[in-house]
Amino acid sequence: MIKIDYSGVMEKSVREHGIKEEELEKFDISKYHAALESKIDRKEIGFYDLPYQDTSKIKETAEQIRQKFRYFVVIGIGGSSLGNLMLHQALNHIMYNELPDMYPKFYMLDNPDPVVLEGIMRMVNPKETCFNVISKSGSTAETMANYLVARNELSKYVDKSKLPEHFIFTTDPSAGNLNKIADREEIKRLFIPQNVGGRFSVLTPVGLLSAAVTGIEIDRILSGAKSMSQICREPSLDNPGYLIAIIHYIMFNRGKNISVMMPYSNHLYNFADWYRQLWAESLGKRYSTEGKEINVGQTPIKSLGAIDQHSQIQLYNEGPNDKIITFIRVEKTNKDYEIDATPYRDIEGLSYLTGHTLHELLLTEQTATAVSLIKNKRPNLTITIDEITPENLGKLIFIYFTATAFSGELFHINAFNQPGVEMGKKYTYGLMGRRGFREYADEINKIKKEDFVLTLP
Repeated sequence: MIKIDYSGVMEKSVREHGIKEEELEKFDISKYHAALESKIDRKEIGFYDLPYQDTSKIKETAEQIRQKFRYFVVIGIGGSSLGNLMLHQALNHIMYNELPDMYPKFYMLDNPDPVVLEGIMRMVNPKETCFNVISKSGSTAETMANYLVARNELSKYVDKSKLPEHFIFTTDPSAGNLNKIADREEIKRLFIPQNVGGRFSVLTPVGLLSAAVTGIEIDRILSGAKSMSQICREPSLDNPGYLIAIIHYIMFNRGKNISVMMPYSNHLYNFADWYRQLWAESLGKRYSTEGKEINVGQTPIKSLGAIDQHSQIQLYNEGPNDKIITFIRVEKTNKDYEIDATPYRDIEGLSYLTGHTLHELLLTEQTATAVSLIKNKRPNLTITIDEITPENLGKLIFIYFTATAFSGELFHINAFNQPGVEMGKKYTYGLMGRRGFREYADEINKIKKEDFVLTLP
């Protein structure tokens, strides 16, 4: 069960900062829906097909890995890492890697920071480790650099002829550098559909392989996504993706240019991280599809309840009223603890906790925080799920895929490209000496000045 309570963004709750009922009722959904549907029909958007895929090869590969290896390391960045981390944290034990009976251990090698790779290599037995390299193009500098270094480190422990057995590539069906390497060295591959971009790829082998390797029932995730796939094609406010998109669109046009996601569950903290990329990279665009310079996009912020009540809520309650906050609330938990303060029954500041549970306190904190925001006229909505299951996570993922795609239509932008990211890549290639990108290095050397630098001892 998923429930979206958006009363906290309505005029009745937050007065002049809220949305009038008639605004939602009269919103011209059909126009934007038709534009999105035409792209789906032309197969320009591939995530709508993902709930219906055949997962037999993914599961077969995962079982082979489980039988042969005790450590599984994903090498990827951005959409190739955040979805993996989100599924793993949400659906496995919160201390999965630390528990002695949980195998294969799962590690993520994303940032090309040498201390991360050194740390992982100390945690694993290289001879019992499988590396999953994820890059659609096979030219992602960070991923390929980590792959090359990891491969070299592995070669110190594994015979050269056995190296390919320790790798599996997830990449484009035909093109790219990983395919060239795989053909040369006979490395096993899984493929990403060509019409599914990185930040939409968690329901492809990008995310599903590591999930299956660690014992997550991936068909249940897809079952949840499938149950949402038809609802999220309806041209009405009963479509949860459209509802979320329209609310955020109206709020953006009211000056709420920051979108905070605040789950009240440690299991869903990486869901907020995954959302942050999805929302930022898809909707932060300089130009409209008509070529007009518009500079749109909300800045997404990840937060965690109740921890960030003690670090961010002061700002959200009394600082600039430029945010819309989404709470995620989980009604049931697999494990709970009753609070017993009877040894301190004479201390009022503690004794009132007796008879309550930790999970009850967490949910009460969420309710109290939402009410305090409403009292201060700060728009917020609450998404409630009955419990964290693969099905519910699949539903949430698909809802936010849809919200992002529909938001692209509302803003008249391409939600599926990332020209701002590509420019940075080109400068990196130039500075690192890649052939064909010298002009970008020359441009940086001309721009780079040190007229205003503070140097400290």
